[in-house]
Amino acid sequence: LAYTLAALGTKQLLFSIAARDSTTYNDLKKGTVPYADAIAQVTAAYNWCVANGVTYECLALVCIHGEADAAFLNVNYATNLATWQADFKSDINTITGRTDNIRLFLTQQTSSAPSIDGAASSSIANYVAWKADNAKIVMVGPRYFSWGQKTDGGLVHQANHSQRWLGSIIANAIYNREVLANTWKPLTPIAGQITRVN
Repeated sequence: LAYTLAALGTKQLLFSIAARDSTTYNDLKKGTVPYADAIAQVTAAYNWCVANGVTYECLALVCIHGEADAAFLNVNYATNLATWQADFKSDINTITGRTDNIRLFLTQQTSSAPSIDGAASSSIANYVAWKADNAKIVMVGPRYFSWGQKTDGGLVHQANHSQRWLGSIIANAIYNREVLANTWKPLTPIAGQITRVN
């Protein structure tokens, strides 16, 4: 992600990450330690920029998440994603004194995760959240193309080379949407042109 954005010639970049494995939205939302960690990283980055005469702007939020919420059948996940974006936007803009939109960029997990009729419920929720407000939430696209699952035998998490590929695609979405101000539409079927075999 960072390498691709840098290669595309965007602004000077600073990345931070606040990740937890196998964790639901309720354990990551505002009021939790991981959320506080993410906000602390933004605060530290902003303070460094101010001290060094650099303008700080939060370009985007990236969310690769949903497996645990699918496993626990979180029927409110689409609403949770919208709340997550709104909370981060509000808290980050409070730190920076800016009024940036700070979009949430999502990818759909594979359907190998806990699913409803063969489709991971969190992937459906991602789509619903994007369709409800694509000015604030950007659906980068599905992840079925990103082959090479982990060697632990699981089909949910991706191998390192697949993560790099996915990062490159997310970077292109951010670059097109935030730097070039283009629209971004994920790979989706075209109505009336779907042919099923077997």
